[in-house]
Amino acid sequence: MASELRVDKIIPTTGVPTGGGGGIVQTIIGTDNREQINFNTGNETTLMTATITPRLSTNNILVIVTCAGVGGQSGTYWRMRLYRTIGGSRTDLPAIADYVNIQGNNGDTHYPCTSQIDSPATTSAVTYTVSGTRRSGSGTMYFNHQGGHSDEAESNIVLMEVSA
Repeated sequence: MASELRVDKIIPTTGVPTGGGGGIVQTIIGTDNREQINFNTGNETTLMTATITPRLSTNNILVIVTCAGVGGQSGTYWRMRLYRTIGGSRTDLPAIADYVNIQGNNGDTHYPCTSQIDSPATTSAVTYTVSGTRRSGSGTMYFNHQGGHSDEAESNIVLMEVSA
């Protein structure tokens, strides 16, 4: 019995040539299922991180952040941020959520969060971090929260190197 291999396209591991664009070179997935409690006002709490080392400095990184659940007491405002770090140098990316008021007592807010293309222009390791900060109010804040205080959910940060 004979076998046949048919392909429309083969993309090298370094991505497609410049101008061909759009090939996924590598994918990194970071997860967090710990229920984080009590974000401090003004102080950032690291919620999850993932690190990728781009193969080419001309490639972009598609960052996708999904949050299983964020909850807290009514009247408490919080912010979630995304930033990248290269060699100790931090660059803030657009906020995922800013001055969000949680409705109801211990209510939940479920966010698809964010997706964006970043151009770190490096072949050094790039760490992407999602952090949370209580902006105002005194209520308890939760991350990876589903319904009851003991129910944990899972949030993800997906990094995809996309050839230029």
